[in-house]
Parts: sequence; structure tokens; C-alpha cells
Amino acid sequence: MQRRRLLSSAGFSLACIPLLTVALAHLKPAPNLPTDLLLFLGIVVGAALIGGFVAGVATAIVSFPVINWFLTVPLHTFRIEGGEDFAALTVFFFVAIVVSALVDQVAKRSADAERARDEAAEFAITAAKAEAASEGDRLRTAILRAVSHDLRTPLASIKASSTSLLQDDIEWSNEARKDFALTIDEEADRLDRIVGNLLDLSRLDAGVVQPDFIAVRVSTALHDALSSLGPIRCNFESKFSDPDLEVTADSVLLERVLANIASNAVRHGSSNGPIQITAHQNGDLVHITVADHGPGMSSEDRVRAFEPFMQLGDQSGGAGTGLGLAVAKGFTEAMNGFIHLEETPGGGLTAIISLQSSAQASVIRSQPFTAR
Repeated sequence: MQRRRLLSSAGFSLACIPLLTVALAHLKPAPNLPTDLLLFLGIVVGAALIGGFVAGVATAIVSFPVINWFLTVPLHTFRIEGGEDFAALTVFFFVAIVVSALVDQVAKRSADAERARDEAAEFAITAAKAEAASEGDRLRTAILRAVSHDLRTPLASIKASSTSLLQDDIEWSNEARKDFALTIDEEADRLDRIVGNLLDLSRLDAGVVQPDFIAVRVSTALHDALSSLGPIRCNFESKFSDPDLEVTADSVLLERVLANIASNAVRHGSSNGPIQITAHQNGDLVHITVADHGPGMSSEDRVRAFEPFMQLGDQSGGAGTGLGLAVAKGFTEAMNGFIHLEETPGGGLTAIISLQSSAQASVIRSQPFTAR
């Protein structure tokens, strides 16, 4: 590499020095040594930029006798009669050496800086790939865990209950048969919710969620959401500032949001009192709150709770996949709303869903949603 630079510098100097000499000797009416020296100094700088310090010094050494022979009075001799001309040539030679050294240092520092930037960029790319691979491995592991445990658990309960009902050698009582049927029904609903959340998360990740915005009555959406949860053994208390309160949303997505939030509240605090659901309008936003009275979460956990497969403070013995809040957040943002968690006064967790009021909202066109 260095040899190639030196050869390139030599070619540059051997081309430029004769051309400049001929031009100065034939185009100028009279010799002007200071101007000539400045022009040759430019060639020295160029050579130093290409080949480094050695090339710059070599160019200065070659230039010195050329200037003396062709451009210094008396012409075509190596004698220097004027003291000023001798001083100018001497200063030129030493300045050329100093400039070559400075240019070489600047070029080396620029090369080092560029190399450092390239190494930093390569390191950043490598780190990003490693992080993406690690995140992919984490998600794959979480999905496998969900499939291997969270999906198999309700299937095992369904299988056990149905097998018991089909046994001919045991006479089950009507109450036992009803319990088996209830277990099958509950576990089938639970399995349906798990599969639904997995599919919803894949839709969000693929960016194919396209809300169909209409005016949706909050009380109707809540009723449909709670009905989809099946026979959950929990009390809900609802209180709306206006029973006809409406939001601009997708009715199906809003139902999924409310169902996941309510299901999350059941897992976190159903044994500590009723779950309270309220809705009120503030300006052009409608705020829907779902408050439980369980152990609650720390402020750090409340931020992490929206990450996929994150299970924090689950009181149901691991009955969830940790997808409910992630799906609820994604669907809420797809409907131009936002969701956050707060501490319930007196203890517990409160989820607050904020959506555009249909009474105040301007017309919103359906737009394809891109996952954030």
C-alpha cells in the first residue's frame, strides 16, 4: 500500500514539475521567483498528500535544482548571484520539508479517524445484529414456552375432563358431570384467548392491523368484552359519566383491548374486591379505567408490563402468557389512543385507556397501522 502511494506521488511530481516549469519559463514575460516558489510549493503539498513525508521531501529536492536552472537569474546555470534569490530558495526548501511533515501528519490522523469510524460503525452493526439475534432468541424461547406450557395446560384440563366423562366403568353424579363440563368450557375459553392473543401479536408485528373507525358506545364494547371472558368468577362494578358515551374506534379492536385489560385485572386482584370500571370524558378524550385491588406493581414493572411475554405479579398461578397488555397497547395505539398503568388508590393496579371522543373527533379515515 505504501509503495503504491509512493509510486503515485512520483508520477504526480514527474508530471507536474516539467509542466509547471515549461509554463513559467514561456508564459511569463520575466522571472518572478517568489511566485514560482509558491507554485512549486503547491506541487510539494500535493506529493505529500499522496505519498507522505518522504514523497514531499523528494519532490522538494527535485524542485530545487529545476527552479535554480530554469527560473533563477542567471538562467540555465546553477549559480545564484542575488542574495535574495539564495535566501528565497533556501526558505523554500525548508518550508517544503516542514509543510510535507505537517501534511503527512494530517493525512495520517485523517486516516486514523476514518479507520476508527469504520471500526465503530462495524462494531455498532455487529452489536445490533447480536442484539437482534438475542431478542429473536428471547422471543422464540418465550413463544415455545407459551406453546409448551400455556397452551398445553388448558388442553390437559380439557383432555382430563372429557376422558373422565367418557369412562364407562365409573358412574359420575350429575354434579360431577356438570363440573367436568364447566371445566371443559372454561379451559376452551382460556385456550381461545391465548391463541387469539398470539395471533393478535403476530398481526401487530407484521403491521397489518387496519382499524375500521366508527362511533362505538363504551358500555356496549365493555359488555361484549366481559361476555367474551366466559364464566370468570369475579365481580365487576362499572360506572359511566354518561351511559351513551361513545369513542371513535374499531369495535372489534376495542373489545379485544377491554377484554385483555379486564382479564389482566382478574389475574392480579380478583380475590381482593370487585374490579371497578369507569369511563368519563375530558375534553376530546374519553378515559376508560379498569382498577383492581391486588398487590399492584412497582413503577419500573408498570413500564415493563407492556412488553410481550412479560408476566409480573400474576396471581393466577401462571395462567397467562404475558401477551394481554402488549396486545392491548398495540391495538389502542392503532386506534390513535394511548394506554398507561397507575397505582390504584389504596393498593392495586389501574389501567387507563384514552381514546378520541366521537362527539369531538374529526373524521378519521381508516389507515393501515404500522407496528411501532
